[in-house]
Formats: sequence, C-alpha cells, structure tokens
Amino acid sequence: MKIQAEQLRQFLYCPRKVYWRDMARIPQRQTFHMEQGSLFHSSLAERNHQFASGINTFRELHMESEALNLKGTADLVVEHENHLMVAEYKHSLPDPPPKGYAIQLAALGMLAEEHLSKPCTSLVFITQNGARISVDLISELRKKVIETIRQVSEMMERGTLPDPTPHRARCRPCEYDRICM
Repeated sequence: MKIQAEQLRQFLYCPRKVYWRDMARIPQRQTFHMEQGSLFHSSLAERNHQFASGINTFRELHMESEALNLKGTADLVVEHENHLMVAEYKHSLPDPPPKGYAIQLAALGMLAEEHLSKPCTSLVFITQNGARISVDLISELRKKVIETIRQVSEMMERGTLPDPTPHRARCRPCEYDRICM
C-alpha cells in the first residue's frame, strides 16, 4: 500500500494521528483549523491565478510512484518549459513552515518530478492572505522524505499503536484527543 504525502505530515506531527485515522479507521473530529482549511480550499474555485500563456497548470494533480511507494495530490503544479513549481494552499502557516509541512510539500515535488519528467525547482505554500512561503527541495529534504516514508511503512506493517508525540501541547488541539490519551 502506497503512503500518502499527507500522511508524512501527520506522522511527523504525531504518529498516532496516522494510526487512529488510517489503521484503526476511526473518523476524525473536525477541528477549527480543519474547518478553516476546508473553507479556504472551497473558496479556491473562485480564484484564477494568472500565468503566462503556454505554461501548463494542473490543479488537484493526483500522482503515484511505485519507486517511492508514495502517492499524493498537489493543489497546483505549474509546468514551465524546463522545470516545475509545486504549490499547496494553506489557510495560514508560519514562515518557515513546520517540518511536517515542508516534508509533505517536498514529497509532492518529488512525485511531480517523476510524473512530469522535469526537475521541481520551486516549492511554495500559498496562504489565504496571499503570502507565499518558499521551501527549497534540497538533498537533505529529499532524504527526510524517503526516511519518513520508511518510518510510516514500518509503523503500518507493525500494526500496533505507536508512542504518542513527545510534544504534549500538540494533543490538546488534535482531533483524536478524546480517545488517545
């Protein structure tokens, strides 16, 4: 079973989020942040990002890779003549973004490279207020993507409840806080 790029972000936040949702199949409680993100994504249909003529744009591009054991859907991929730009829309995000968000976006960039056979030279988060937060797809980030895919795969193969995050402040806003601790 292929790992989802979004699972990488969730796993780095807390491995139990992936366990409860994707292994135990317990529906997640909708949190305020999830609600805000959904509203932002639904408003995107009304937006029209302008790009130069002749540039291909793909919205909600689903990609899969056997080699990476990974799948994911990028909010936006812009295909230039010799390179790609991959963007994810987020309601809000600090600059620099948390590690899990950067890993998810890098994973989508790596999928896009394989899918469209061009290097991904630009990874960008676009927030509701129009801010653009760039992430460099450097070799260290690529290695971290591969390592996190391995860790998620191993956890899923074991099938046992993983240890919770050591960052207990993350538990309070979590959609699984009522059943986890």
